[in-house]
Amino acid sequence: MGSATPQAIVDSYFEKRNQKSGLRVPELIEAGLLLSLAERYRGAEAPDLAETVLDFASVNVLHVARLAEVMSAFDPDTPVSWRSLFPEGSPGARPAESTEAAGEACPPEAPLEGTVSPSPANSPPDLSPG
Repeated sequence: MGSATPQAIVDSYFEKRNQKSGLRVPELIEAGLLLSLAERYRGAEAPDLAETVLDFASVNVLHVARLAEVMSAFDPDTPVSWRSLFPEGSPGARPAESTEAAGEACPPEAPLEGTVSPSPANSPPDLSPG
């Protein structure tokens, strides 16, 4: 079995999730998955690709209220954390002072080169090389 890039895994999930035999996870999990991918791009100094992933999330994950807050506060110099989706004080929430302690800004395991082309709202952006 070959090793797939994080982007390829996300692309595959969103291509198959609405099919009759496709897997559909709760939107909170989808939002966390997309925020993790956005952080990979941001951490790899590709903020444009991070913003593309956040834009994709805004169209495809509609029922996670805190996602809009995360997207509107996007700053290329600040880590994006999936834990920010949880309300303050909940077990999954990230303490405000431990931005780096959670290890969100990790280097990507695979190259994140690629071009972004326009895509329909219900399909993932094409971020594959060439």
